[in-house]
Amino acid sequence: MNGLRTAIILGAGASYCYEDGITNLPTQENIIEQLFFGLDTTDGEGAPSFVGSSGLKHSFALGQYIRKKFNLPEDPKKKLSKTDFWPILQEKGYTLESLYEEFEHDTAKYDYGRFLIEDFEAIVRTAVTEPNSLREPDKTCKYHKMLCEVLEPGDFIINFNWDTLMADALLLNSHFWFPGTGFGVNNVYPLMRPGQKQHNVASLVQLFHVHGAVCLFEWLNQVSPNKRGLLYLGPQTYTSMNSFFSLLGFENDSDINEGKKSREPSDEETRRLTLGYIHFDNQWFKPIFTPPSRYKKEYRHWYTKIIRSNIHSLLPTTQQIIIAGYSFPVADIEHLRSLFVKEIINPDIRITVVNPSNKDSSFRQSVKTVFSGIQQEPDYTFGDFREYCNQLENPLRNDD
Repeated sequence: MNGLRTAIILGAGASYCYEDGITNLPTQENIIEQLFFGLDTTDGEGAPSFVGSSGLKHSFALGQYIRKKFNLPEDPKKKLSKTDFWPILQEKGYTLESLYEEFEHDTAKYDYGRFLIEDFEAIVRTAVTEPNSLREPDKTCKYHKMLCEVLEPGDFIINFNWDTLMADALLLNSHFWFPGTGFGVNNVYPLMRPGQKQHNVASLVQLFHVHGAVCLFEWLNQVSPNKRGLLYLGPQTYTSMNSFFSLLGFENDSDINEGKKSREPSDEETRRLTLGYIHFDNQWFKPIFTPPSRYKKEYRHWYTKIIRSNIHSLLPTTQQIIIAGYSFPVADIEHLRSLFVKEIINPDIRITVVNPSNKDSSFRQSVKTVFSGIQQEPDYTFGDFREYCNQLENPLRNDD
């Protein structure tokens, strides 16, 4: 980028600018409220579990647990009262991290704790997936596209978001990125429509999804380190309904239309579908998803180890870092310091921070804590991701 090897760090603030905020991809500040699903029933206590086309939207067991834990009884006089606990928790000041930490504490207390956390993680993935679930070409984020247009060979993106905005922008707008080789790990199988980007061409730009992504899955029963790999789910290709039809034994559209199922999914298979797993080619694929855990046990996973190692290999020759929309949450500080090791980063590196909190002294202190070995003061000129992208210089862009 501008002749300098550049690392771009993306946080939720960059994703929030999708469609200028109209679609409301959730951010760290509002994601708890975004989990609200307006399902209501007339009889009984609580709302039933519900799985939509984008994944799990409501868990009866999790809802009952939350009501009991936080003393939030249903109010029968209140509209949509059966699922009103999400916005109430948001109003009480809970963030995704603090709420997840509460659940983690209870995991050790109750046998069903892991079950509840899995439901919570699945609901979070649904909230991230749903605003852009179709991933249509004309819905590609124009700001991520602008960023793609100025990338040069050797540049890389460190993405802390779970959404597909950057991956889709690269897929459709970058000649330097291919999904089979561009996610920072080997053995990526692109499940996508036939085309040039399906070929195993070496990517000159890398996209590192540090916390996983809703388009990345791993083989469920991988046992050999030499056979580990990922499935990349491209836009408008395979959905949870395809997995459901596969498990029922439907072989073609005619079988579906006539209801000619040859089997019934087991309870375990149904549970996997509920949690967002993919059943394809008689194999199961599990979402790559690192939850907002304070303890970050998932960072011992093979995927995150490889991502971290490959980032470390690029940092010594990186000349500038652009941090867009990342809030530097407290729970991530130690992890960030292990990712951006000061001993391997060039102390003369340029850092540009694009964030609405740029004038906040505590936010600047967080940046300083993570990048403690940097000699130059970071550039805090831009507070808005859209404004920053609009000023990027690219001679090939047509602004008319």
